[in-house]
Amino acid sequence: MTTSSDERRRQVAVEQYASSTTKLDARAALHRHFSIATQPWHEWVLAQIALAPGETLVEVGAGTGLLWTANVGGLPGGSRLHLTDMSMAMCRRLRAQVPEATSVCCSDAQQLPFRGQVADVLVANHMLYHVPDQQAALSEAARVLRRTGRAVFATNGGEHMKELASILTAVGLPSLGSDPTHRAFTLEAAPDVVGSVFPRVELAEFRDGLRVTEPDALVAYIESFAAVNAEQRRRLREEIKARMVDGCLAITKSAGIVKAALT
Repeated sequence: MTTSSDERRRQVAVEQYASSTTKLDARAALHRHFSIATQPWHEWVLAQIALAPGETLVEVGAGTGLLWTANVGGLPGGSRLHLTDMSMAMCRRLRAQVPEATSVCCSDAQQLPFRGQVADVLVANHMLYHVPDQQAALSEAARVLRRTGRAVFATNGGEHMKELASILTAVGLPSLGSDPTHRAFTLEAAPDVVGSVFPRVELAEFRDGLRVTEPDALVAYIESFAAVNAEQRRRLREEIKARMVDGCLAITKSAGIVKAALT
């Protein structure tokens, strides 16, 4: 049985993503434009997956397909790519923007529409914290993987974008801690959570940070998850500008993946 916190995380996901991709787009834009990583996140993740020619990959909660639109031509020859998301809006984007996909299916991570042992690789990129029953989702991942298959689960650490907390408080907006999503599947806890289903797990951290030079970009990011009125928007801009040093606001990033295998 799921708890009220679990159901709240599901509700947040529906509110954020069910009818539109704009909120996810705003978040991705901030990271894309202001990251200081030496290698882009999606390029790094694909390298960690190490997909081989002829392999079958299932991505659960594929969103707008950024893993593939950021790595055009990165799918090895003969590979099969099956994309799923619980949002019809996301699935429409996936069909339009990832022509390499073998299939796109609107489905729940807790009940995947595949027979057992069909995939060599399963990817869940920054989505497991939305799932009410993570054990069910992990069990489904294990079910659809071949015995020699591997899985990649990406998430954020507890310190991820910690500077936003005081900015939100300063303008009277709820802190990130009020959203149970932010503590549901942290990078620190992920190896133990995944390890409850997969006997082999390995943690890989991604080195990055943000150097934001445009206050409006950070305001747009905040508005992607918080209801902001005109006065709060004005105060947000002022607060962000006041915290900038030499025209830049440094923001901590903490992210990575858990690689998992059944054997």
